[in-house]
Amino acid sequence: MHDADKSPANLWWGLNDIPADWGPCVVTVGVFDGVHTGHQQLLRTAAAHGDRLGLPVVLLTFDPHPARVAGPARDTSALTSPQRRADLAGESGIDRVLELAFDQDLAGETADSFARRVLDDGLHAMSIVVGEDFRFGSRGRGDVALLRALGPELGWTVTAAPLHPHAGVRCSSTRVRQALAAGDVLGAADMLGRPHRLEGNLLAAGGTAGSVLHPSDPTAAIPAPGLYRVGVTRAVAGPGPLLLVQVTDRDQVLVPPHPTTGHGVVGAGRPGLPRARVSHTPTPDSMADLQRRIAVLEDREAIRELDARYCRYLDQGQWDELADCFTPDGTFDGLSVVRGRSDLVRFFAGLADGGLTTFWHHISNLEITVHPGADDAHTTSLLWQPCVVDGVPHVAAGRYQDTLTRTPSGWRYQVKQVRFSYFAPLTRVGTTTGSPSTAPGPPHSPAQRLRQVRSPNIRRRTDPTSRADTDEEPMTTAPLHHVIDGPTRAPVLVLGPSLGTNLHLFDAQAAALSDQFRVVRFDLRGHGRSPVVVGPTTMADLTGDVLALLDQLGVGTFHYAGVSVGGAIGLELALNASPA
Repeated sequence: MHDADKSPANLWWGLNDIPADWGPCVVTVGVFDGVHTGHQQLLRTAAAHGDRLGLPVVLLTFDPHPARVAGPARDTSALTSPQRRADLAGESGIDRVLELAFDQDLAGETADSFARRVLDDGLHAMSIVVGEDFRFGSRGRGDVALLRALGPELGWTVTAAPLHPHAGVRCSSTRVRQALAAGDVLGAADMLGRPHRLEGNLLAAGGTAGSVLHPSDPTAAIPAPGLYRVGVTRAVAGPGPLLLVQVTDRDQVLVPPHPTTGHGVVGAGRPGLPRARVSHTPTPDSMADLQRRIAVLEDREAIRELDARYCRYLDQGQWDELADCFTPDGTFDGLSVVRGRSDLVRFFAGLADGGLTTFWHHISNLEITVHPGADDAHTTSLLWQPCVVDGVPHVAAGRYQDTLTRTPSGWRYQVKQVRFSYFAPLTRVGTTTGSPSTAPGPPHSPAQRLRQVRSPNIRRRTDPTSRADTDEEPMTTAPLHHVIDGPTRAPVLVLGPSLGTNLHLFDAQAAALSDQFRVVRFDLRGHGRSPVVVGPTTMADLTGDVLALLDQLGVGTFHYAGVSVGGAIGLELALNASPA
């Protein structure tokens, strides 16, 4: 029995729930357990058909999992409840979800009978959208070919959508379950497109032991034993704290005590919260040990928030607030060594006066060292900063090494040290170092000090100027590994990835846009399956790689979007290839 009062408004429990005046619709069919990224793409395809035809879209699915009733035994632990599945389907554009009870009678029904009774008589399907490997009916004898053969008689069309790959491999609920069984919650979240969630009641364990989560569905997929950092959401009170939760070898989920937790429903890995796996072994020796580990996690969160504020204040020119990120005697060791609040404010404000303007400040790969109960911490992070110097766009990269102190107001920088490893202009074709657009700023200005670590300007591959006319080395390009999705005659959209990623960063975007664009994705040199190029690399080099790829593909004009370094390539393209 299902509690109708707790069901989403878009959920029908069986054919009898379909309104008597229900008309033609678009239908997609499947178990859709987990509603992973492959499912989401199929649902969006069905929703697009509904928009085009002006018809509502119905997801037809089953509970329990058909494999529990028919077929060989295998892991069918539930990744989502029927109610959660309906909510997720709605987020992908589905109007209604029809949940059929899968029993022996349904398992034995022929594919032809099921199509006529459910798809035609029950739902009045006018368009059916399924995966290209879709099977249905007794012993799985129904397929896309059968649906298409019935189309002229029953008045529907059939679309077989291609399977959605994940990192080059088919995405499936089975792979998600395998990742969870191995404790790889990040891998599962990557395939799901969100953190895995457990739903149930929190019941007090007694004493100081906290609570035990009793899943609403006893067949719910629970990660391997270990410690996991999760977000807790109460059914009534809403989002709660970040906690370090222990999964035992008895598949119990132990939640430590917290004043805002109480009883209700918890979601493991609530969307929008950090999803990092904390550890697998050793498990805590006591609840006190667990609480100490939680305190370290809270300190790390506070330090991450401090770094986020630092970036935001620098971007927005909020110099007083930026200085407040330091202790009263805090030191910035970078372009200059500056100590104390008043000097920090004067220094950061002076950057703009010296010609360094328009920051987009990013840090990544943040490593935090903090010990339980300690009042000091150390961090290392990578710096990535597009900016404008004397009116010319530049890109800087380097490394922060920071020492932090715990104060009554929270964590603050005691010493913030930055060392630039790369600084170069995004120059126009034919512009050389020393030309008017890159003329030195005022003597000893921050812009001039920055320019001392700037990499030499390297001319783009397509510059017609010969090497005899310049001292610059000719730029070489790397053949980029790439993937193309979408119609050949559609407008070209190029998607540029960030450092440390590959073209699969844009799998979901390519799947969503490939019906409108010819989407070109690529791996940066030294990333994914693109070759490694020995020696220094400039933004002009990376941009030349992209232009060479587009030349190879015969692309004349194109749209471009990118992330991080991929975005900087877009800036370079805007300066050097704007007609294209």
